[in-house]
Amino acid sequence: MADLFWLSDVQWAAIEPFMPKDQPGPERKDDRQIISGLLHVITSGCRWRDCPAYGKRTTVYNRFNGWSRRGFWTTMLSALAKVGWAGERWRIEATFNRLKDFRRIATRYDKLARNYASGLALAAVVAFWC
Repeated sequence: MADLFWLSDVQWAAIEPFMPKDQPGPERKDDRQIISGLLHVITSGCRWRDCPAYGKRTTVYNRFNGWSRRGFWTTMLSALAKVGWAGERWRIEATFNRLKDFRRIATRYDKLARNYASGLALAAVVAFWC
């Protein structure tokens, strides 16, 4: 369990206000736990079926895929860009350098362009604002 990725309180505070509310369906699992699982998959490059201890792997994948279809990640990235630190060139360069740490992004594992763009947006949110 020590090698699992968990969002810190500061990271979660940056992302949480943008999370979708009042979603239909069964009782929702903890969004912080699910996003930590998503980040584990994106960072390690593992298969969705190998996503450990963040809840059911199908829940993690289905939540990511559903949010991707609705454009949630790119919307969050756009909203944070408006609030962010415009003109701080060093921060943008550091973000691009950090994106290399996300193996699933660097190696383009996703088959669907929509899922790749969503993973890239989530990685950029974490790299830039967290």
